[in-house]
Amino acid sequence: MQSSGPINTMLDAVARNNDDGTVSGSADDHSSVHKVSRKRFRNVPLWSRMKRKLARQHGQAYTTAGGKVVAAKNPAENHNLCGCKMKCSEKFTGDQCKQIFDAFYELSEDGKNSYIFKCIKPCAPKVRMCSARKHRSVSFQYEITLGSELKRVCKKAYVRLHQITKAKVAHIAGQVSSGLSAPRPVARGKHVSRRRRYPQTVLSKVVEHIGLFPVETSHYSRNSNPNRKYLSPVLNINKMYKLYRTWCQEQGLKQIVSGRKYRDIFNTQFNLGFGSPKSDTCSTCDSEDSISMEHKRRADKAFLAMKNDRIQAQTTDDVTFLTFDMQKTMPLPKLTTSVAFYLRQLWLYNVGIHVTNSKENKAYFHIWSENEAGTGCEEVGSCILTLLLSSNFKGKRLVAWSDSCAGQNKNFYLLCLWQYLIASKKFEEIHHKFPEPGHSFLDSDRDFAQVEKHLRKNQTVYSIDEYHSILAQSQSKQQPSVTRMGSLFVNVKELPSLLGLRSKLRNCDGDKVYFRDSVRWIRVVEFGMYQYKTSHSEDEQWKSVNIVSRPQDAVSSVQLSSRAEIKSVVKPSKIADIRKQLPYIPAVHRGFYEQIIATGGQSTEVCISDDGESGGESDETEDHLLCHLSSHHARIR
Repeated sequence: MQSSGPINTMLDAVARNNDDGTVSGSADDHSSVHKVSRKRFRNVPLWSRMKRKLARQHGQAYTTAGGKVVAAKNPAENHNLCGCKMKCSEKFTGDQCKQIFDAFYELSEDGKNSYIFKCIKPCAPKVRMCSARKHRSVSFQYEITLGSELKRVCKKAYVRLHQITKAKVAHIAGQVSSGLSAPRPVARGKHVSRRRRYPQTVLSKVVEHIGLFPVETSHYSRNSNPNRKYLSPVLNINKMYKLYRTWCQEQGLKQIVSGRKYRDIFNTQFNLGFGSPKSDTCSTCDSEDSISMEHKRRADKAFLAMKNDRIQAQTTDDVTFLTFDMQKTMPLPKLTTSVAFYLRQLWLYNVGIHVTNSKENKAYFHIWSENEAGTGCEEVGSCILTLLLSSNFKGKRLVAWSDSCAGQNKNFYLLCLWQYLIASKKFEEIHHKFPEPGHSFLDSDRDFAQVEKHLRKNQTVYSIDEYHSILAQSQSKQQPSVTRMGSLFVNVKELPSLLGLRSKLRNCDGDKVYFRDSVRWIRVVEFGMYQYKTSHSEDEQWKSVNIVSRPQDAVSSVQLSSRAEIKSVVKPSKIADIRKQLPYIPAVHRGFYEQIIATGGQSTEVCISDDGESGGESDETEDHLLCHLSSHHARIR
């Protein structure tokens, strides 16, 4: 029998795997394209074990796992079926024998059993031997349907026609005689008496070990995928399995699962990923629905608008262009010891602001530790204010780009910050633009990529000073400026009450403002008023919103004070983990962590620096920033 039919059909289906990770079939097999999971596709039909199974099932030649070659089965010859008195050989021609054989081996194992079950008819024995020790309780007749004709054959002819063993026939005949209405499903490989099966206690230890690793939740996509957690980016399944073997030895466990079993448990019982969540991917482009051409057109137009703003800032003295975003968190300390993989670290935060104008094209980093502050709009606004008030940016127009994260960048408090800058005459005109969601690739992201490239070269980082140096040296052409925020945080959320502003849900025309979902361009040219567009088109008409809650002359002066109270406290569980990591931190760097442990995670020191050359501290810069942030007055007339 030639190697064709069901096996080739199944292998062809596997060969039709598309490059995009989908499997497509013919019109008869599939009516749609099925998207596979993010995991590596398992080509089960291409496994050697599955090839042997399918070849055996369809009567083809195959080689056993032990290396023995089993020849293919061939149809029986009609003149050599049997020599019984029913003359079975004369009932079938050679073509009919081949037809019966081919139809039988096109079936699955369950299909074959059902076919044999139907062919066997039980009946009472006609002859009983008086001298027999045990009398037969039932006899069987064998019938084959060929077209519309039912032909009875002997057992020997039936076995040769189908090229099966007598044991196979006896197995099905036993089920017929037991009174079953249909044969039992094939139970090969489904028995529970497996000598090599891992006990449940061993498998539970694998689950326990995976649960020891600390995880974090996606910041942006936690609403759409709340169950997805992320492990440290320095981990992978192979490293975790090596740590598992070491852990088992330390626990005194004698039985250890294989690497494949460990991987299976990780993939099937946990919803974990490695590294930072992909928060900047586009939900519209990632969906299984057809991609909206209008969505892609808006994204391309936003990139073009950003490019034009950048070029205008480089060629015009009156324009300052900047992008700002928060980098993914950096661990403190960053250790290579396996113990650290099971423990939580302190986070170091960084707001990157990339400034472009006719004089410079430079990155500004603003860093602080988890015990000093959180990651809300006050922290982001304080970083922007620190940069703008401490730098001598000349120009009448400020153009800022950021993503649409409502908790940090796109909110009423940041809008009040633009009002504050307009009121203080820092700029005459401020534009805040947002790219199409899912396509927010900013200049700041390129700065973060350079930082992460240099971080990969440092296996261990013990202090903020080391991070400071890495950030400052991440670019050689024009070194970034790094500022330790410390006590430079201001009460941005007090701006609405200080300036007499309040959020309005409707514009001056009475239309509802969908600030979070629809606004793509904000312009502030007059205190107490902002204008917006829902696209980046120059042709779209501006819509105005009046946000003044009291008469303008009631605001005589505004003083933006520094934030005195601690806005972030490290959790006790993380402090306990930091204490466990002290033995792996050099003594020269241990004081910072001991202070956090002693104060319960609250910051007691303020360390300010704005030196991109050496990472040291500048007293002159510190005094300059404190002067601006503590006693800066904006007179509004």
